[in-house]
Amino acid sequence: MTKYCIVLCGGGGKSTLFKKYPNKFLDIDDFMFQDIERREKLMKCITSEEVDIKTLGNIYEHEMKNNEDLRNDERIILVHRQNNATLLNREVLLTAKPSRELHEKNISNREDKFKKLSRNDWLDIRGENVFIYESFSELYSKINLI
Repeated sequence: MTKYCIVLCGGGGKSTLFKKYPNKFLDIDDFMFQDIERREKLMKCITSEEVDIKTLGNIYEHEMKNNEDLRNDERIILVHRQNNATLLNREVLLTAKPSRELHEKNISNREDKFKKLSRNDWLDIRGENVFIYESFSELYSKINLI
């Protein structure tokens, strides 16, 4: 059975989709912070003034390659990057990001270091097949077409 991912940047609505439809989607960030030991490692990466993106990425990559609970989850996994789908051995259903204006609104209450991280995520999602949405209802409509 083929399993799927949707690629969305930080501030793109992964958590919102997961909370609204927990039986259909799994937010990779929510999964990563569920385990206490893993959460402690992740917190070390994000509690300093700057996010240790390299170590953070290595922790995510290790789990995507090796965590059988994650790899076998039947839900659509909401991830940050295209290569996450490859690591999880899944097909990408959709690569999307909010318009720049919507993205800035979505991340406006985040700490500066997390705004920077989300903005980099937004910039990393590019290509001719990227769906850019002006509202979450537009994103939800697109997903329902899949």
